Amino acid sequence: MKLQRALQICCFIVLGGISPLYSFAGEEPVLSSQPNVILIIADDLGIQLGCYGDPQALTPNIDQLASTGTRFETAWVTAASCSPSRGSIHTGRYPHQTGLVGLAHHGFSMDDHYPTIASELKARGYRTGVIGKYHIAPHDLCPWDYQLTQEVNRDLVANNRDVVAMSEIAEGFVAGNSGPFFLVMSYIDPHVPLFDQRLGLPEDPVSSEQTEVFPFSGYSSAALKQRTASYLNCINRLDTGIGLFMDMLEDNEVMDNTLIIFIGDHGPPFPRAKMSSYDLGLRIPFIVSGPNLQSEALSQQPVSTVDILPTILDYVGAPVIDDLPGQSLLGILEGEAVADVERPLFSSYTAHQADATFPMRVMRLEDLVFIENLSSNAVRPRPETDGAPLWPGDSGYPLEGVDTDTVYQTYRQPPRYELYNLATDPNCFENLAYRGDFKDRVADLNSQLQLWRKQTNDPTLKP
Repeated sequence: MKLQRALQICCFIVLGGISPLYSFAGEEPVLSSQPNVILIIADDLGIQLGCYGDPQALTPNIDQLASTGTRFETAWVTAASCSPSRGSIHTGRYPHQTGLVGLAHHGFSMDDHYPTIASELKARGYRTGVIGKYHIAPHDLCPWDYQLTQEVNRDLVANNRDVVAMSEIAEGFVAGNSGPFFLVMSYIDPHVPLFDQRLGLPEDPVSSEQTEVFPFSGYSSAALKQRTASYLNCINRLDTGIGLFMDMLEDNEVMDNTLIIFIGDHGPPFPRAKMSSYDLGLRIPFIVSGPNLQSEALSQQPVSTVDILPTILDYVGAPVIDDLPGQSLLGILEGEAVADVERPLFSSYTAHQADATFPMRVMRLEDLVFIENLSSNAVRPRPETDGAPLWPGDSGYPLEGVDTDTVYQTYRQPPRYELYNLATDPNCFENLAYRGDFKDRVADLNSQLQLWRKQTNDPTLKP
């Protein structure tokens, strides 16, 4: 295994992959006091972590990272689909604002070159790098000085999930900078295919017999239990990679001057999560650690991935971009601001693949999730999620107290509006939108949602 990894890395060096790490010609000198910035993204990772209360997840390293900084209890992505979500992470704008409303490798692309974290930090003298998944179009949106993506080395990044080699290569980037750097570490795990083990990791995979299904599925079956076990094994391997990466940062003595943000790009690849607009599809881990910030903090401030860009700019002292819809979280991170628990969060899903177009606009206000299905009463195309089994009828059985047939009929062919109360229904099983006692609440939430759509120039408002 070590020989295979060494050969992969050596081949990459021969092909010129590492050489950009040491190319500093033409860059203006920068003060060493400028903080480094690291953004860690896990593909398809929802809140299935120990620090977020999942009893089955084995994530000691991510839990440790959470203890060093602030863990946000309620964080949403802008769409439960990879490219639209990642476009928002890098630009601080909603998918319908950038035009990247579906997967980049299926022909979707932004309609302009928007400012990004990489472009703004590079303008301040930062060296920029990305290792792992990128998945944005146009590909040159971010000005990377160094790239090791799955397009460059698919075996290392995607097929083998080689978290050991990723950390080793990241060390070359970290150690090869004379000034501040911005590095994106973007792991493929736990995206499909869900490998129970790759290159010996995890060392002790869990089996389906040791695993219970996630409650949001609403039912159990042998196939679903196996998928759940495999997903947890992927998370365990991811956690090992995070531990190796953090150890590398410690060994290179950069932790004392580095801002670290850890997130998922959306929820897990199961029905009613990824590609949905339910809470378990949009909710992600959001952990921030860095010099002069709080540690061992739990924040009730609702946050969105559109907040990442303004937060980073604020932290490094860069000018804030005026027209961004997000907000800086620096006051919360420093412990100086009071959480605004009534802040609404929004999501803008349009498509995944071209044949999975089903536009939805969503708002979360405290414990309420309000969904507007713009293709109301139409059958959702491709209701399966990355090959995940749907409600299998006779081959599975409903979880106790769940009307699974109604739940999945709503998922397949939803009405115009859906409303869920997460305080009493965290898995979004009971649609309250058409109950008489929620009529006024629906009207109020819809009014706020339409105002947000107008403010963000949602093109679906046009005839």
